[in-house]
Amino acid sequence: MSVSINRVVIGGHLCFDPELTTLASGRVVTNLRVAVDDRERDAAGVWQDRPSFVDVAVWGAQAESCCAHLAKGSGVAVDGHLRQEQWQAKDGTPRSALKIVAERVQFLSAPASVAAEKPQPAAAPSAQAAQAAQPAPTAGFADNDIPF
Repeated sequence: MSVSINRVVIGGHLCFDPELTTLASGRVVTNLRVAVDDRERDAAGVWQDRPSFVDVAVWGAQAESCCAHLAKGSGVAVDGHLRQEQWQAKDGTPRSALKIVAERVQFLSAPASVAAEKPQPAAAPSAQAAQAAQPAPTAGFADNDIPF
């Protein structure tokens, strides 16, 4: 009996902003390209970075979340499986590519442009903030009466 395992986990940064596509069936998908670095020594013994660019398809609500919260440069970890896609080019030659179909996308970091757009909490006036920070008085108990 042959056993087949199709599982991929990668971590890297997005090469471009995700864009949501709605198919005729009503399903939504976004395609991500994730840059993943590898390092190896060259002939002189110097470490060289070797990036790989991996295409990832994200479906459904997770695709919508990716489009809402990620941008070019965002760090992501992707857990999914490989799918071979095949098509014919305009000149009739057969083409194929491996793509990861994401089952889970974990947001690791946001690029500076996304972090700058997040609203900051409004500062409360100092008197109101001080009053709100004080705990409500408890009847009949002092600080040293608390058993912990």
